[in-house]
Amino acid sequence: MQVSISQFLNDLSNRLGVDATEEGIRELYSNVFGGRQAEGFFADKVVIVEGESEKNVLDILAPVMGVDFNKKNIGVVVAGGKGHIDRLIRLFGAFSIPCYVIIDSDTGEGSSVSARDKTAELMSLMSEETFSVNDPQTIIAQRIAVLSPDLEAVLGGDSPEYQAYYNQASEHIGPCGKPVKHRYACKRLANLLGDNAQNSNLVSLLSVIRAIDELDSHLDILEL
Repeated sequence: MQVSISQFLNDLSNRLGVDATEEGIRELYSNVFGGRQAEGFFADKVVIVEGESEKNVLDILAPVMGVDFNKKNIGVVVAGGKGHIDRLIRLFGAFSIPCYVIIDSDTGEGSSVSARDKTAELMSLMSEETFSVNDPQTIIAQRIAVLSPDLEAVLGGDSPEYQAYYNQASEHIGPCGKPVKHRYACKRLANLLGDNAQNSNLVSLLSVIRAIDELDSHLDILEL
């Protein structure tokens, strides 16, 4: 499938009234698109996540919950922040690659207005305009999951075992960030559950994984 840079120029002009140059478009998209993101072009569908934490969770727990992303050629693409996700959706959509998006709601105490606005924008892009960004509940829809207020709270709230493993991570492996803590907790929980993972109390994650598995169409959101 051939996609031209003029499509992205027209999209930016129609959406924002910006008369960009080809050089400017290349800069805009190269800022969020590197070698790891390019792996999505070889997938039958992609899951776009904010950071490494979500990728670690999916890589480890999706197979034991009955959906092997490798066998089904589902790619997990790390955007490196919520502000980059819309460009990845546009790019993969232009190539007819179905996208599922997982983000935090950022509705908790101390969250910024700009982060909540970006959540609302992404929900609209994924055709979920009817949901309120101020809804305190986690939303799992056909093309997007909004975890409220964030990944750690949802997994820990569903599974006390997960929360315990997450809290133990620093004690067992030393000071570490959230992605490493999530990887540690996922591995321990996967070992604990074994063949019973599909019956675990991680009901939100299981719903997200099933929604990803069932996704079978793409959204082309370029405004041409």
